[in-house]
Amino acid sequence: MQLDIVTPLHPESRIAEYGVLKVLGQGGFGTTYLAEDLHLRKRFAIKEFTPSHLVRRGQDGAIRLRTAELGQMFADALRSFLEEGQRLARFNHANIVRVNRFLEVNGTGYLVMDYVEGGSLRSLMRFRGSSFTENEVLSLMLPICDGLAQMHAIGLIHRDVTPDNI
Repeated sequence: MQLDIVTPLHPESRIAEYGVLKVLGQGGFGTTYLAEDLHLRKRFAIKEFTPSHLVRRGQDGAIRLRTAELGQMFADALRSFLEEGQRLARFNHANIVRVNRFLEVNGTGYLVMDYVEGGSLRSLMRFRGSSFTENEVLSLMLPICDGLAQMHAIGLIHRDVTPDNI
């Protein structure tokens, strides 16, 4: 059964002390926002746990279960998301975006990550309109593979390596 994505938070919504500026991306399990820490006046990317097969957004902005029977499944998935956030916050590699904090509000979990300005690999591919040379592929992918290998060595799996996230 294919379900729609969860309605994102509106710009100017709050996630704890962060003000939502805009949606950066969205998929079946999460929504990523550009947000600003209202105290530090610093921008972050915040990933919200929104598994569309389990939840929807209420009028108040909070996440609600689609049915009460999904409660344990969502609780287990949320716990796993937050535990992974905690582990990611202790991981530091130049080629993997750093998680600064994880939190639970609005009935779901959030990962607060460094916001890295610039384009994605997908946008570069569209801009170029041609294939990459072997050397270009190696110079792009080897540093990423190094970061992923170090994550795997400590038992972490990225789960979202896509051209939109590189």
